[in-house]
Amino acid sequence: MAMRLTALMPHFGVRCDGVSLAGLANRQLPPLVASALKTALYSYGLLYFPATSDMTPADEVAFAKMFSHDPAEDMRASSSTGGASHQAKLPHFPEIALVGSFNLRDYFGYTGKSPGVYQGWAPDQRAWHCDGLADTYPPPDLTTMRAIQIPPSGGDTLFACSVMAAKLLPENLQPHPEHVQVSYRLFNEYEIKPMGMGLDLASGRKVKDVNELNDMKQPLVIREPHSGKRSLVGTYHVSRIEAHGSKALTFEESNNYIAQAWAPGLQDDLLYRHKWQAGDMVAWSNRLVIHTATSAAAYEGETRLHHRIRLRSDPNHAPVPWEMIRPDCA
Repeated sequence: MAMRLTALMPHFGVRCDGVSLAGLANRQLPPLVASALKTALYSYGLLYFPATSDMTPADEVAFAKMFSHDPAEDMRASSSTGGASHQAKLPHFPEIALVGSFNLRDYFGYTGKSPGVYQGWAPDQRAWHCDGLADTYPPPDLTTMRAIQIPPSGGDTLFACSVMAAKLLPENLQPHPEHVQVSYRLFNEYEIKPMGMGLDLASGRKVKDVNELNDMKQPLVIREPHSGKRSLVGTYHVSRIEAHGSKALTFEESNNYIAQAWAPGLQDDLLYRHKWQAGDMVAWSNRLVIHTATSAAAYEGETRLHHRIRLRSDPNHAPVPWEMIRPDCA
């Protein structure tokens, strides 16, 4: 059966049928299929593969390593899985983090439990982020999530197109978004803005289970290296904003700026809501797509288990500024 792509949204995301990812640990996809998947990822930003229950953890790792990653990274050398919350790893596959709320016994060699990381969220709370921007360099290009066990309701993941967000940037933002560098930090304590991009309050610095102890500085507007697309990258962990030729903004000014920059691209009618089913796998480029979890209130006390892989990108694929020279900035 030939691979078929079906649009999930008019402006990003496709469902991929007709391609089996089982056994990738011991075989390679035909070159034309592998090339088509890479082209699809950087054309549409997000790939959804239904019914992947026959994949093994080794297959998941092999799939992730088809895309941009740093082959020198040793996931066994760090306890960190990346991100604001520590998550367990599969002991024999340290690339795979266990995400969700669960109580597991000898699951691929892992025994332990997790209450989840989205407890106490209001039903409409969001926490928009591209993986790794606040704690990993180079931040991951690809993220994969595969659903293992799903609660009867809730647990959806929301995705937005960062290319569309770049197109919808407000025209009156100062400093100009293409000149902006954003410093991100994993704070000890923080309060996320209700719309999910930026912080209202923050203090301290997380120092345990992190890849980097210093602030991570990234451009806001980037040129995605594979496609050449103009896109935004960001996460809600905003510390401050700087722009060449301008004074650094305060914490409050910086977070308000980022909220304004992203707001048009995060409108509900532009979002793709993935309602997980067991066996689903979603892969996306963090240079083209931004995402958020949703409140755990709908499945309190239920098991929700995903495998997640996010590898450091090839250093050549780190976010780079768009660097468009405007006549009024020359």
